[in-house]
Amino acid sequence: MQDLDRLILGKHGQRPSLADIAEHRAAAVALARQAQRRLDLFTPDLEPGVYDTPEFCEAVKRLVVRGGRRALVRILVLDSRWARQEGHRLLHLGRRHVSKVRFRTLDEENNPMLAEGGFLLADVRGVLVRLQGNSRGAWASFHAPAQGQRLSRQFENLWMQAVPDPYLRCLFL
Repeated sequence: MQDLDRLILGKHGQRPSLADIAEHRAAAVALARQAQRRLDLFTPDLEPGVYDTPEFCEAVKRLVVRGGRRALVRILVLDSRWARQEGHRLLHLGRRHVSKVRFRTLDEENNPMLAEGGFLLADVRGVLVRLQGNSRGAWASFHAPAQGQRLSRQFENLWMQAVPDPYLRCLFL
């Protein structure tokens, strides 16, 4: 397994391939731990093997608690059924930090066919990408401003098309 904790957000531009879900999870945790203001997550189903872990959720919690007024976590989900039925740590975190952890979902008409099967952006500079249809094809970079800007624009466009998921919103009541 690669030592992703030694990579610094905004400084290290290496682009290691992530060989398995453990490396994917480690990269997500490392990026989330270093984010200062914003995390944007585009995910098909909240990928429980990556994002439903104590380490990842603790890193997100630290961001929203210590990040001040500008801290924001936006999570765009294509299919929230599994998380609604089984529960997910991010949903519980979102319930406690409603103003800083926001969820939206895309309806089937707006469901994009992207080359990226999912991605995580940390302060727009750090990028974790899982390729479409390839559960093992993923890469991360802690300093990828060009890719980060491109994915940030893509995320913003999708976010504007998305709607609050009524089933996820029910959990916040």
